[in-house]
Amino acid sequence: MARTRPVRPRRKPMDLREKRFFSRRQAPTGRLFGLAQRLYTELPMCLFGNGYAFPPWQYIIELTRRCNLQCRMCLNAAWRAHVPADEQQNRELSLNEWRGVIDQIPAFRLVSFTGGEVFVRPDFPELLEYAGRRHFTHVMTNLTTVSEDRAVMLGRLAARRLGRLGLMVVGTSLDGPAEVHDHIRGLPGAFERTLQTMRQLLDVRKTLRKTCPRLHISAVIQRDNARMLAELPRIAKEAGADELLLLCETRAYDLRTDAVENPATIAWADIPWPRIDRNMLRASLLACMDASRAAGIRLRLPRMPLDDLLDYYDGIELPLNRYTCRSPWYMLGMDCAGNVGSCGYGLVGNVRDTPLAKLWNGPRQRRFRRDRLGSLLAICPGCCFMEHRDAAKWI
Repeated sequence: MARTRPVRPRRKPMDLREKRFFSRRQAPTGRLFGLAQRLYTELPMCLFGNGYAFPPWQYIIELTRRCNLQCRMCLNAAWRAHVPADEQQNRELSLNEWRGVIDQIPAFRLVSFTGGEVFVRPDFPELLEYAGRRHFTHVMTNLTTVSEDRAVMLGRLAARRLGRLGLMVVGTSLDGPAEVHDHIRGLPGAFERTLQTMRQLLDVRKTLRKTCPRLHISAVIQRDNARMLAELPRIAKEAGADELLLLCETRAYDLRTDAVENPATIAWADIPWPRIDRNMLRASLLACMDASRAAGIRLRLPRMPLDDLLDYYDGIELPLNRYTCRSPWYMLGMDCAGNVGSCGYGLVGNVRDTPLAKLWNGPRQRRFRRDRLGSLLAICPGCCFMEHRDAAKWI
């Protein structure tokens, strides 16, 4: 039975802080990165009506979906609940298979490793070192299983500074104060474990006289931490992070196994969108912005106006004609079984069967690009790759 759609409240003129929320929205890793991304994608988006794109410059590798945590907002929670543990591991590409994938990637590309938790695979350090010989690398990890020896290893594999080959960024998560974070992550002591590893990484970075790896902390905006977003900048600053990211919670991937072949059949009303009180969230977000300036830490926010973000958590359907997605024009992702696509709902083949270069501008990927130029999907809101069409004004 379809749910009743909430009525969009009448929007009031933005105050100074709300305008600052809109105008401070920056591209993923800085102004130059954003300009380069926009130029690289804008040309084929505008000129190549057949869906062709320049070669990808970012590759995202989902090394595993296994994890030592039980996060309440995890995109893979529903999948793990229905797939036996031995099957989860058996479907993963082997170390040699992943090496073969890395060999297919042209040199000097950004290779991001994510999970699950990448360190549940004991061969991950070897793969990270292999990738860093020819590429810029980026690791997303909860850091709770990273020993001191592994922290030293990460420091050894790090680039001496941004722009050099090797490990550039380590991303982790802190969702609030210790008790809140541990509750969200489903593991007592997770907060302290992550903090301890961050301190070790900072010590190694200082000892080796490197500026990398940069440390990024992300937090998913959700009901369990929405009232205390203003505490996150202080927590991130005290942890030694270089940047704090706030991300949207999304439940769209709960439907992935049912409709991955035809995502256009999924309607807004089919998705169990997260809900947070509008007025409380607005106050908390603005307080977080104030706190980030006071703490002196860079804050990155979802790429949308404040009112749209509040609408999202209020269950109000966003005007998708005001949004775009550039990821199919510059990014290629691979899941742990080798399935390839720029979106979890837009898989175009498997790297075990077909080379990456053939899949990138193959007929299914080109059709996916053409379709996204016409319209985004009901499942797109909440995704970190979706951006407001006015985002160019924020760079």
